[in-house]
Amino acid sequence: GDSEWVRPPDYSPAGYADDLALLIRAAGAANPIAIGHSMGGIAVLAFALRYPRLARAVAAIDVAIASGPRRNRYLRRLRTIPTISYPDLATAKARFRLMPNEGAIAPELIAEIAEHSVQRTTGGSYTMKFDRESFFGSDGLDVAAAIAEVRIPLLLVRAERSHIMTAEAAANASRSNPLVEVVTIPNAHHHLLLEAPESLARVLQQFAAAH
Repeated sequence: GDSEWVRPPDYSPAGYADDLALLIRAAGAANPIAIGHSMGGIAVLAFALRYPRLARAVAAIDVAIASGPRRNRYLRRLRTIPTISYPDLATAKARFRLMPNEGAIAPELIAEIAEHSVQRTTGGSYTMKFDRESFFGSDGLDVAAAIAEVRIPLLLVRAERSHIMTAEAAANASRSNPLVEVVTIPNAHHHLLLEAPESLARVLQQFAAAH
């Protein structure tokens, strides 16, 4: 949430892909591997379609392959919730939750993330930093179709206990494209980077070494 918010809101996968391409070019990175988690995975897939020559491979971690009615209902509900403010930092940290709220993640780690995810308003209260409109642009990409169309190596990492990327959806994705590799991290939930960072790092290192 520390970056500028886009106005008018435009958080489309194509927009994120363009930003990633600009970053890679500005950094002078040669043949990188682009990696994204969850909604970031959607951005990485869009990037792979738009800029197939800018990266040697991509990895999407526990990304929603099928955007079903349940997710759409959730997003519609999220739009109706007013922006919440908290009287002090301690209250904001105590109320902070991951979405989805699952996994064996150390409370002190969540508290640290919470502290960097809120900001003090001019009135002295605290609210979330991020632009909520960023939640509502990811439906601009047919994820299953994008996976089938990617023409560079693609790693799909799924968490065994997550409901975001199901085993069935991952298997279908693998069958749709010979460049797709699927790896499942056992006993993990959606927030793999926080719950199973070492296992995830090993999977990504092995993929990078192979490509």
